[in-house]
Amino acid sequence: MLDGLLFDIIFLSASFGFYTIYHLLLMIQVRRNPMNTVIGRNHHFRRLWTKQMVDGKKDILAVQTLRNMVMSSTLLASTSITLVVLIINILVSQTITTILDKIRIIGAHNSEILIYKAFILIIIFLFSFLNFASSIRYVTHLAFLLNVSPFYEECSKDYCNKSLINGSNHYTVGVRSFYFAMCIILWFFDPIFLMIGTIVILYWLYIGDISHYIIPSKEKVSKKKNKKFDIENQEALNGVDTQDPIPLKTIK
Repeated sequence: MLDGLLFDIIFLSASFGFYTIYHLLLMIQVRRNPMNTVIGRNHHFRRLWTKQMVDGKKDILAVQTLRNMVMSSTLLASTSITLVVLIINILVSQTITTILDKIRIIGAHNSEILIYKAFILIIIFLFSFLNFASSIRYVTHLAFLLNVSPFYEECSKDYCNKSLINGSNHYTVGVRSFYFAMCIILWFFDPIFLMIGTIVILYWLYIGDISHYIIPSKEKVSKKKNKKFDIENQEALNGVDTQDPIPLKTIK
C-alpha cells in the first residue's frame, strides 16, 4: 500500500481540473468579448498585420518578423526535448529520489511513484514540443504565402491570416504546457506544492490574459463593439475599404 497515493491522485486531478476550467472559460471569453482578452486582441491585430503586409508588399519586414517567431519556437522546442532527456537520466539516479523523499509531506514515496510522475511530465513536454513544431510549420509556410498573395487571388489574405493564427495558437498552447509542467515539477516534492504552484500559475496567467494590468479598463469594449470589430475585420480581409477598424478613441 502506497502511503499518500490518494493525496497525489486528488491533488493532481484538482490541479489539472483547475487549469482546464480556466482555459475553457478563457476560450469562451475570447469568443464572446475578444477585445477584452489579450488573445482576442492579438488575433485582431494579427489580421490587420497580415492585411498591411500583403497590401503594402512589405515582404522583407514580414519575413523578418516571422523569422523571429520561428526562432522563439525553435528554442522552446529544443528545450522541451532536452528536458525529456534530462528527466530520463534522473530516473536512474537514486540520490535524487532520496532528496525528494526528505521534503515529502503528505504524498507517496517518490521511490515507488517517481516513474509515473516522470512519465506525466514527459508527456507534457512532448505535447509542448508538438505544438512548437506545428507553430514553426505554419509560420514557415506563411513566409511563402505573404510573398505570393499580392499576385495571385487564390492565395487570399484570409488564407494567410489563418496560417498566422494557427501558428500563434500552437505557440500559445506550447507555452502554457510549459507553465503546467512547472506545477508537475513541484509535484515531485509533494502534492501540496503542486496545488500551490497551480494557483500561482493561474493567477499569473489571469494577470496576463484579462486583468487591467495588461488591458486598461478604458480600452475594454462591449459585446456590441466587439461584433463591429469582427465585421470590419472580415470586410478588410475580403478587400472592402473601411475606415481604420481600431481607432483608439473608439476603444475608450
